[in-house]
Amino acid sequence: MATTTSRTLETAACPSPLPWTLLHPPLSPEQAQEAAAHCIRCYDAPCVAACPTAIPIPEFIAAIAAGSLKHAARRIFEANPLGASCARLCPVDMLCEGACVRIKDSGRAVAIGQLQRHATDAFLEQLPAFFPRAAQKSRATPTGHGMPVAVVGAGPAGLACAHELAIHGHSVTLFEARPWPGGLSAHGVAPYKVADGIVEREIEAILRCGAIDLQLDIMLGRDITLPELQDRCAAVFLGVGLQGSRMIDSHKAIQGALGVIEALRRGLACPQGQQALIIGGGMTAIDLAVELKMLGFSQVTICHRSPTLRASTKEQRLALEHGVHVLLETRFRGMTAHETGGWLVTCHTPHDPAHQMRADHVFAAIGQQLYSLDDGHNATLAMLAHDEHGLILVDERHRTSLPGVFAGGDCIAASANLTVAAVADGKRAGAAIIAHLNAMASLPPGEMDTTWPT
Repeated sequence: MATTTSRTLETAACPSPLPWTLLHPPLSPEQAQEAAAHCIRCYDAPCVAACPTAIPIPEFIAAIAAGSLKHAARRIFEANPLGASCARLCPVDMLCEGACVRIKDSGRAVAIGQLQRHATDAFLEQLPAFFPRAAQKSRATPTGHGMPVAVVGAGPAGLACAHELAIHGHSVTLFEARPWPGGLSAHGVAPYKVADGIVEREIEAILRCGAIDLQLDIMLGRDITLPELQDRCAAVFLGVGLQGSRMIDSHKAIQGALGVIEALRRGLACPQGQQALIIGGGMTAIDLAVELKMLGFSQVTICHRSPTLRASTKEQRLALEHGVHVLLETRFRGMTAHETGGWLVTCHTPHDPAHQMRADHVFAAIGQQLYSLDDGHNATLAMLAHDEHGLILVDERHRTSLPGVFAGGDCIAASANLTVAAVADGKRAGAAIIAHLNAMASLPPGEMDTTWPT
């Protein structure tokens, strides 16, 4: 009988990822001027309304047209402290560019994402100078006798919240469960998108904008408890993201797509082989598919159970340009070891209920969930009111069911599951926390609890 072998992530070094700049060439000064001229500077612009962080798009584009890149970059970073990475990661065709009025009269949106990147990239080395320094004021009364605000999770939501608090003079203790900050932007996005270290540079600039104490390898529930934070801190913001990947339990050889992307980002391991199947239809599935093609896989197939992919049109186009094969209305049925190695995968397609294909690797990119493998973390989150999916319920001010505890980003029920939306959540929550602290300073002890949502 022939022996069977399965492939897992190898420790062999991966080829350097093709820089994102080569897949998406930056605008030249002349191209930027031409793209900026296409904008008609709408009053009450729909592109601004479509941007979760409300970047003043007509204003920064007008600054580019006038030759003032520095002013353009400043206006972007004032609205979005992660404006450079969002210029790369945002599905602009689903947001600002999708709302552009020029689509109706010319059939072509203003290249807002490329113009945002053009402005922010010009000042990456000077990034800290674009963030306002912390306000010079006494924090004794408004922050509860000098206690810091705890921000749990150093992803886009937590970073934006910490930034908002710090520039308004509040001390922040920023806890992150991983050995590095950044959230999905740092470990869940394909290397080719952020190969230039933009995420790390933005984080460094944010940490220098005020009194932010970053503490790594600290997980909520495992190393610190929510009651402890409530006792030690003036307020708590939870931006813990979605810690657990949904998996297909029928076969242990199916690998989580996010874990693979993280290994690639950290240079820890690299898939080896020629054929791969990815189950899922969102941005993560597209990210991994394109990355595998760039790493030399000859055949990469995405199978998705719905009639359309969830990823943006631009991301789908990129996958097709790289030769990724897409099977829609297709369900994974099972897999068995192939006699030559790898797996023989069976799927139910619209035309063949037992369609088979060979794969060296099978990856799952079917979403994430709030709960992780850590029981303490899960028990802590269970203290909060949540929806049927376990996601945290918040009100319009990002207040949870526990007094003094706020939440935002992918962990809340109202999340849009986008980096830029998480940034917007963090900024709004930071402003709400500041208002809460100011209100606490003017109320008798205990009275603030009576205004809290239940």
